[in-house]
Amino acid sequence: MHTLPDEFYSLGSNSGGHLSDMWVVVPSNRPATIPEFISRWSVEDLPGPNFLILYDTDDEVGSHGQRFRNVTEVSLQSMDLGESSWIIPRRTDCIRSFGFLLAARYGAKYILSLDDDCFSSAGRPCDFFVDHMRILESGIAPIFSTTGHRGYEMRPRGLPRDCSNIVPKRVLINHGLWDGSLDLAADDETRVVESLIRSDAPMTWLPKRFHIVPQGFLYPMCGMNISFSVDILPAMYFTLQGRMLVDGMDHKLPYDRWGDVWCGLFSKVVADEIGGCVTSGVPSVFHSRVSLTSRNVEKEAAGHSLHRKLVDHILYGGIIHPRGPICMENTAGMYEDIANSLKKVPDTTPDERAYLRLLSEAMKQWTELCLTFAQGS
Repeated sequence: MHTLPDEFYSLGSNSGGHLSDMWVVVPSNRPATIPEFISRWSVEDLPGPNFLILYDTDDEVGSHGQRFRNVTEVSLQSMDLGESSWIIPRRTDCIRSFGFLLAARYGAKYILSLDDDCFSSAGRPCDFFVDHMRILESGIAPIFSTTGHRGYEMRPRGLPRDCSNIVPKRVLINHGLWDGSLDLAADDETRVVESLIRSDAPMTWLPKRFHIVPQGFLYPMCGMNISFSVDILPAMYFTLQGRMLVDGMDHKLPYDRWGDVWCGLFSKVVADEIGGCVTSGVPSVFHSRVSLTSRNVEKEAAGHSLHRKLVDHILYGGIIHPRGPICMENTAGMYEDIANSLKKVPDTTPDERAYLRLLSEAMKQWTELCLTFAQGS
């Protein structure tokens, strides 16, 4: 990982953890891929973290990681969340939400989300987890943005030489990027890449590929490589996508492949308002599998209109009431503010309003699970 300049990197109050404090949640509907995943990450040689493989299949749970002390395999079929079980959708990567709850119950201080087709980009696999954890344990004091290109090693006149008295902000979410098969918009990849280059947001004085997502800015979160503090778990729900199981009946939901993106909208607002920050860039993973673009276009199509409305609502709605210090109870309360506000998103269609009412209820039940099930109460 790039070393951060001293004036913008200091240890926060949550420093001093160990890799055993981190749980890696890996959702999968392809059990046959797990042996390669375990091998490529050199799981047997790692001093930590713990791995939680979450299967969403009709088959029995595999035993691919049974011989490793730091691997736990769980089937979604065994999930018992009582009357709230319906909020964990099926046949979608959003099942990882249940894995987050389990990781917190097992004592995780930090949770890392990985896909089963993501592997270490370079160096030792252990370094990847250390880098994620180091960022989450850091306090960032971003009081100035550079006036030069963010990749240049330069110090503009007026940049303070000593920021030691600045109280650092905690990093609550670290969004790692990816190499190999990129996670671009399915409908118009070239246009999306060009627009990102043209509209590059002001970046803090940090090394290339690592930056703080500025307060008040949103970002397109991808769930295949992201870590977070358990304190913001109530805001890390991957929403209702794909299919929903209610009373044994399978119901198709109107949206798919928007779970991580909408989780990114809501969690970023919570992180901003509670006084934390979100970083993005490193460490990267190698994404090995190319998904079928035409299928992704079909799945994502229904969500574009609602996504635009949610962005406007989140940015300009003034929907959160800031609470006290960073902890799970306070982030839960702020997330419930967002949930309640979804019933008032303007200019929605009847079908969108019906979905948002359902999502609002799911989000509120999620926060209750975080404060009871996840904390072992």
